[in-house]
Amino acid sequence: MSDTNVNLYPHVVSISLNNLYLFTLTCKHTDPLSPKNVEVALQDILTRHHINKAHVNVCSVIKTLGSKLKFMHRQLRNVKRSGFKRDALFKKWKQTTYNLTIQHCTGSPTKQALKVVKEELADTQCMVKNTQQQLAQAQEENAELKRKFDRLTNLTKKKLGERGRAKRKLNYSYAQKLRHKKQKIDMISSAMLDASSDSWKPISFKFMDEFHEEVVICLDTEKEIPKKYSDEDIDNLIFVLDQYNIPDRGYHELAQSKSSILPSAGKVIKRRHSLNAGIDIKEISGECPGVYTSLTDSLILKLSEPKRANLLNDGVVRIKLSGDGTRITCKQQFVNLSYTLVDEAVSMSEHGNYLLAIAKCKEDNASIKSAVRDLIQEFDTLSCVIIHGKEVKIDKYLGGDLKYLNQIVGIAGFASKFSCLWCHCGSDERFDMSKSWSMIDTNMGARTIEEIIQCSHKRANDPLKYNCVEEPVFRSVPIYKVIPDTLHLCLRISDQLVGHIISYLRKMDNIEKCSVTKKKLLTSKHIHRFENFIHDVVGIYDWKFYVSKDGKLEYRSFRGPEHRKLLENIDLDILIPSHPKLLELKKLWRDFPLLMSEMDKHLSEVQVVNFQTSAKKWVDLYYQANCSTDITPYMHVLAFHLPEAMKLHGNVSHFCQQGLEKVNDLVTKWYHRSTNFGRNAMGQIMAKQYRLHLLADRCTRKKKWSTQCSICKRKGHNKRSCGQKEE
Repeated sequence: MSDTNVNLYPHVVSISLNNLYLFTLTCKHTDPLSPKNVEVALQDILTRHHINKAHVNVCSVIKTLGSKLKFMHRQLRNVKRSGFKRDALFKKWKQTTYNLTIQHCTGSPTKQALKVVKEELADTQCMVKNTQQQLAQAQEENAELKRKFDRLTNLTKKKLGERGRAKRKLNYSYAQKLRHKKQKIDMISSAMLDASSDSWKPISFKFMDEFHEEVVICLDTEKEIPKKYSDEDIDNLIFVLDQYNIPDRGYHELAQSKSSILPSAGKVIKRRHSLNAGIDIKEISGECPGVYTSLTDSLILKLSEPKRANLLNDGVVRIKLSGDGTRITCKQQFVNLSYTLVDEAVSMSEHGNYLLAIAKCKEDNASIKSAVRDLIQEFDTLSCVIIHGKEVKIDKYLGGDLKYLNQIVGIAGFASKFSCLWCHCGSDERFDMSKSWSMIDTNMGARTIEEIIQCSHKRANDPLKYNCVEEPVFRSVPIYKVIPDTLHLCLRISDQLVGHIISYLRKMDNIEKCSVTKKKLLTSKHIHRFENFIHDVVGIYDWKFYVSKDGKLEYRSFRGPEHRKLLENIDLDILIPSHPKLLELKKLWRDFPLLMSEMDKHLSEVQVVNFQTSAKKWVDLYYQANCSTDITPYMHVLAFHLPEAMKLHGNVSHFCQQGLEKVNDLVTKWYHRSTNFGRNAMGQIMAKQYRLHLLADRCTRKKKWSTQCSICKRKGHNKRSCGQKEE
């Protein structure tokens, strides 16, 4: 297949090759049948016959040549043991030839021609299609020009003011149908009003339109619906939408209904954006997704309002920065940071807790530092703000439950020996009420921020480390301004009291906590007596014991209002009449509500001393009644640090975390009721809380929805959660 032959016969060429020559091309190599060696042999053949390799279908020829060589080597292996047969085979190869067919790289002329024909056919079809489209468009334009020409040249139609040939009603657009409908309604309305007199006056008329819909036209102009809505009206609407978490799509459907008098969804969204402009929400940069806003800007905005002018009388404003973790789902956990104006009247409710940050991270020291590093830096450097041209100093405090406070201060958890974040009291010394511990006096074991920073860098086995594992998150707040939370203190101590009763009842029924069966639970007399007491006497109908998958006896913790009910209605003579220390337990249950009531008051110094004495006696009685040195950290705080906080800061109930707990519930509810679960969901939650606080004073609020059980006629539950049976 020389260059000349390629032009004459471009599709195929046959070459005659001696078989022995063909064998000698690859026999010198160790792997003669490898594709590389076969390709080298082909190159030698093409060079010998003056054929250009670029014009050859190399893959096809290599495959053919490789098959031939493989066959020859197999013949040689079959006669290798006999020298006579091998010589005869070589002699045969020398006398015979093999015709190698070499194909051109472009294929046969027929295939080439067919390919060209297909391409030309496709181009022709495309041209025909484009021509048809252009023809149809030209015909439409021609028809439109004819219609315009007929309208302009027909003088009769021009004088009468007609618009040309009328369309069929089926060809009317939706806008044309509405215009015709409005014209008919206006014509009928004017005719009815013209026909009215002093003796009678039409109010409305009703008819069926062409869409088979009933249309009612009101002729009383005094009752016309206004089409313009003020910002106050839309603000009231936004407040309700945010309060009950109504999505924009749902509101749009309501606003577009026939009898709706609501403003359009576009106006509501536009007004909402204008309200959101008052808060600058920024995204957290880093691994933990979340949002935050500036504390300084929020303080200036809140303190500039006239209703908070009384907080500026002393020139000092006390703020408390709180935080808490909340589990949104089984795999998602948020940490919410908020601040409160301590001396504000609503500081203990959710209306007095203003969100600063929402971060999707764990509730530990390192995660919080990483998530809100900008907010931490701003809080530590904040000392004053300018309100109406006057400088107002900021007195900063920290609040939260003990788990959160231990994390931000850098102290290990409750399981560690020195878990108290205010002093060096060990877990084996909490029961001893004869000792004295302080949060200020270092001679009485008080910690300091500087000491925690130094101890956090010591070795883990250093006895003077005192379980300081991390540096504090907020270094500008001294330890004595970290305020214990009275809400969690009361709840956790109440849980301990309930837990000891249940533990005694289990022993009476011979029930082990970690190996319980459902059958054993059904036959336990004392456990069922306690459960029935909770249902019938206390009035908590959805509380019960159950057996977990691991075979453990479980029950849910009582909530805040439920604890109060339990403390008010508890009767140990019915529940544990045979307890050896029944008198001590009755005194514990009777005195603890008295201590709780004292926590909510502003006590004098003498009253604080009396409170501390009563608290120490109560903890000592708890130790004697339960014969256990397992005094919890909350009991230690009750006996030593809470009275000291009362002396320093006054009424500690203003630092309660009840408002933040409610905010946590709202954040969880808003997240699950929303339709946006992306990264911007947390920003929308923060903006919603800002709008609710902003509009709460402007908008009228309805009465709270209350439910009443149809069986027992009590409020707070329905017949599904009622413990009584329906007759």
